[in-house]
Amino acid sequence: SRAKNFPPGTIKLVGHCKDVIPYLAAADLFVLPSLAEGLPGALIEAMAAGLPCVATDVPGNCELIRHEQNGLLVSPRSPIVLASAMARMISDSALASGMGMKAHEFVLREYDESKEKTCWNELFRSLDQCYR
Repeated sequence: SRAKNFPPGTIKLVGHCKDVIPYLAAADLFVLPSLAEGLPGALIEAMAAGLPCVATDVPGNCELIRHEQNGLLVSPRSPIVLASAMARMISDSALASGMGMKAHEFVLREYDESKEKTCWNELFRSLDQCYR
C-alpha cells in the first residue's frame, strides 16, 4: 500500500480515504486536536491499532483517553502544549509503546463489536417492552 512508502519523519495529510488501515499501520502517533467530539470513531480506530494517541481534552476524547495511562490529553486551542505532548510521545518510545498497548487493550475491552451489538439489542428489547 502507499502508506508504507513514507520515509521516516514524514508527515502526510491524506484527506478522506476509504481504507485507513495502511495509514494507521504506517503511523507512529495519532493526534486528534479537535474542539468538539461526540464519540470519535477515528480515535477508537487509532487506539485499536495500538497507536499512542494525543488528543484535546474535550467530551468524547476524554471518554476514551485516560490521561497518562492510555494516551495524553491536552487543553484545546493550546498548540504549544499539543506540540509538546507530541514531541514527548515521539521522543520516549517506551512511553509511546506502553500507552499504545494500553489504548489497544482499552478499546478491545470496552468497544468490542459483539459487546456493542449485545448492548444495542438489549436496549431495543427494553424499549420494545416499554411500548407494548
